[in-house]
Amino acid sequence: MSQPERDSNARFTTENSGGPGRPRKTFEQQDATAISQGVSVENWKSVWHCALQEAINGCHKFRLFFANYLCGQPKTIIEKTVNRIPGVVLYSVRHTIE
Repeated sequence: MSQPERDSNARFTTENSGGPGRPRKTFEQQDATAISQGVSVENWKSVWHCALQEAINGCHKFRLFFANYLCGQPKTIIEKTVNRIPGVVLYSVRHTIE
């Protein structure tokens, strides 16, 4: 059997480097450049217009997309609630927009 890849703390052992890792930023920049060169401004406007029409027509996913894009992701707040049962702790999760 081969050596374990991780130690008891789930870290990679010295014998295992963990793989190739994340690509260098230059590759990401090349991808972004290739995409931006392949899509014209008119095509991009058309995509946005279609997405907007879907949101207006009631598509939940497109409405959520525009809400997150225009307003940002909601901040998740976890609150400890007062509980009258000994030994039981209740938490409530609520979302607020900053």
